[in-house]
Amino acid sequence: MKQAYLVLTLHNHQPVGNFEHVMEDATERCYQPVLEVLADFPSVRLSLHTTGPLLEWLIENRPETMALMRQLAERGQIEIVGGTHNEAMAAVLPDRDVKGQISTMRHFCESHFGQSPRGMWLAERVWEPDLPRVLHEADVEYTLLDDVGFRFAGIDDRTVWGHFVTEKAGHPVTLFPIDQHLRYLIPFREPEETLAHLKATAEAAGQPICLTYGDDGEKFGIWPGTYEWVFEQGWLRRFFQALTDAQEWLGTITLSEAVDILPTRGRVYLPTCSYDEMMEWAQPTDVSSRYHAVVDTLKKEGRFEDWRGYVRGGIWQNFLAKYPEADRMHKRMIAVSNRLDRLRQLPIQRGFQDAEDQALFQAQTALYRAQCNDAFWHGLFGGLYLTNLRMQTWSQLLRAESALDSLDPPDGTPEWTDIDLDGRAECIVANEQITTIIAPHRGGGMYELSSKMHHLNVTDTLARRRETYHTAILNGPSEQTEGAPKSIHDIHEVKEDGLEALLVYDPSAFALFRDRFLSPADDGAGFFERGSVSEVDIGSFAHADYAVGVTEAGIELTHTGIIGDRVVRLVRELTIEGGIVNSRVDLTVADDGGPLQVVYAPELCFNLLAPDAPDRYYLIDGLRPDENHMLSRGNLQGRLLELIDHWTGVRISITADREVSYWRSPIQTVSASESGIERVYQGSLILPRFPLMLSNKQPSRVEIQVQLHDAGV
Repeated sequence: MKQAYLVLTLHNHQPVGNFEHVMEDATERCYQPVLEVLADFPSVRLSLHTTGPLLEWLIENRPETMALMRQLAERGQIEIVGGTHNEAMAAVLPDRDVKGQISTMRHFCESHFGQSPRGMWLAERVWEPDLPRVLHEADVEYTLLDDVGFRFAGIDDRTVWGHFVTEKAGHPVTLFPIDQHLRYLIPFREPEETLAHLKATAEAAGQPICLTYGDDGEKFGIWPGTYEWVFEQGWLRRFFQALTDAQEWLGTITLSEAVDILPTRGRVYLPTCSYDEMMEWAQPTDVSSRYHAVVDTLKKEGRFEDWRGYVRGGIWQNFLAKYPEADRMHKRMIAVSNRLDRLRQLPIQRGFQDAEDQALFQAQTALYRAQCNDAFWHGLFGGLYLTNLRMQTWSQLLRAESALDSLDPPDGTPEWTDIDLDGRAECIVANEQITTIIAPHRGGGMYELSSKMHHLNVTDTLARRRETYHTAILNGPSEQTEGAPKSIHDIHEVKEDGLEALLVYDPSAFALFRDRFLSPADDGAGFFERGSVSEVDIGSFAHADYAVGVTEAGIELTHTGIIGDRVVRLVRELTIEGGIVNSRVDLTVADDGGPLQVVYAPELCFNLLAPDAPDRYYLIDGLRPDENHMLSRGNLQGRLLELIDHWTGVRISITADREVSYWRSPIQTVSASESGIERVYQGSLILPRFPLMLSNKQPSRVEIQVQLHDAGV
């Protein structure tokens, strides 16, 4: 038996709907050359996990890469590791979807590689104590988790190696602890340092040991500076050569080989956990900053390793509380999954079996694609902040919904349900063209307006929030040293000057038709500069709890609030028919202070993704203004304001009952990505301004209509 064994595991992933050029670049600079170098070192074996979206793209676009993977698998040099097909987060899915995703991936691997995966890569290594049950029922034999979780479970630092067994209610699963030291050594340090770490660990253990490396394959060519280091400067060849030269005492084996030839280290029960960075990112920003300061202090004092098993961040689900926009996608995904499951249970109509089976299959395929985890959270990478990823999630959810509509057509009747599970019911109105969700307890705002024909949620706008890395904008860029590249966790490059001017923070998520009030003396300068309606709103309605009722015409929302120091009663009636949403608002002074002059400006926010693309622009009363792209700001005077998007084919028409001033301003966040801190267009905020003189006798009425229809030619 060798003195030490090394299990190398690479996780290659690209999210559903990622840009073609990103997929091509990643394959050219990382996935293909790694396989080519590996093929030259036949004694080096590793385990490889490639997610479904990437595999599907490779089949269509890079058959030579798939062929090389098959060749290495056939000669036993790589083991194919399974997972949830679309890299879905198992910890936050219904059991049926976890099993379905794993089964889909298994059949895919059997078909294309001739291997049935024995184990799986757990998306973002997010662990829940109940997972052994569902994984075992899905025939998963093993998975990998970060070693910090074992420390949380009380495993001594010196014995976190090999593999362990855990179970839930008699359902066992083998767990491999991923060695954090290896994650930071490979590929950022010379190969000799990795071998020294392996030898030192074996000597300290006094017996043969097995250490597991498991991390993103993108570290080998895509992360900043890594292509030059890994390939042009030959790190990967030197690393594989060092492993080959050390065969007398060191063996490289796959995960399944480790299960077969090495005894288990015993049984362990892990708490909810992930890797250190993920648990830090999942915390609220203020808490994360304090947590980071504590960790930094312990590291500077040389005490962090002693305390590592007692210092922990939050759990992944905190992202759903931290970012309401992520929570909406998640809860809508759960609702679609539940509806699909319910329709599956219904008896199939005679003569319609093929059509129903096809609709259910289409819905399941789209649902599984919508469960890709990337758009639901944010840490080091863009994730939730990337509008193209969120758009894909919504697009797939709406495709699934449309397929289910063919079996269970919606009729536009208001449905009251607590879809986001916050203890308060929302109102869902859906027909064959659109889906809307209204939250009476959050300012009566419409938090979703989706076009099923275009598979597009036009209200998918991310609010601007403070992130811990925003301090890097003020502190300046980090320095890159010569030689080996820094880990991306240590790089805080600011991609352009002037981003500090964009550090504007919104107190809540955006919505349609939320009632805002402006001073008649406000000239819009502050709004145009910062795009913040909360800073110019003089009313108390935007975040109020509205009374709600259903009338023959639609949904009636009522609230009595404050404008300045005056009491005003507002009644808003929303009618939804086809692709049209109509808002009629009656305003009355509810005190004895006499008439009140005010500007009513309902909040409207839409996201057409590409702010300066020539195929996306504004029209005012049918004409293009001089500044018509989505990044433009300022005032447009007229009745009909339209946002045209020829890429998705949608036209958003906003029609006021009179000529108004439409104030508009882009919403841009400042967020971290693999390449640095950058601005990202999230949507355009529009305020149609209705100057009013309110009285306590006759209500002042305002009507505004939003319609979704085809963009045309």
